[in-house]
Amino acid sequence: MFVIIYFMKVIWNSAITLDGNIAKVDGNSDWPIEADSKLFNQQVQKSGAVIIGRNTFEQYKGEVFPIEGATTFVWTQNIQSCELHYGVEYVSGTVNNIVELLERSGYTECVLAGGSITNNAFVSAGLIDEIIVTIYPLLFGHGMRFLSVENCDIKLKLLESKNIGEGVIRNIYKVLR
Repeated sequence: MFVIIYFMKVIWNSAITLDGNIAKVDGNSDWPIEADSKLFNQQVQKSGAVIIGRNTFEQYKGEVFPIEGATTFVWTQNIQSCELHYGVEYVSGTVNNIVELLERSGYTECVLAGGSITNNAFVSAGLIDEIIVTIYPLLFGHGMRFLSVENCDIKLKLLESKNIGEGVIRNIYKVLR
C-alpha cells in the first residue's frame, strides 16, 4: 500500500448549531449571519475554488453559489444532467480525483462547503487540512449532522477563535497528522 501526498490545502468551512447540525431535517440552513457570509466569501475568493455537492448547489444556486471571483466545483454522479452556469464546473469521480484535478489546474487551496455527503467523503479520505467552523447559538435536536463518519479520530489544533457577533463564534483548526 502507498500513500498519495497532495500539496493543495483543503479547508472545510461550515456553519453549525451548538448541537452539531449543519441544517435542519428539511435541509434548511438559511440562518448564517452577514458577517459569517462575508468571511466565507472572502475565504473562497482567496482560495479561488470551492467544492460543494450537487444538492447544496441546487439548494443555493443563484443565492450563494457561484461565488464571484472563484470557481464553484460541484461534485455530482450525473454530469450529463447538469445545466451550464458561469463560474461553475461539474466534477465526478472520487474525492481524491477532485483534489488531483484542482491541483493539476494550479490551485494551491480550496474551500469545502458541503453538504453532508460531500463533507463526510472528504473527511473519510483524510483530505481535510484545516477546519473553519462557525458555531451558532441554536439547537435543532434532529438535523443534518456536521459529521457522521464512523471510526473518526482526527486531532485538531485551535489556531484562532473569534466572536463575530450575535453570539456566533468562529473557530479555525489545523488538522494534526
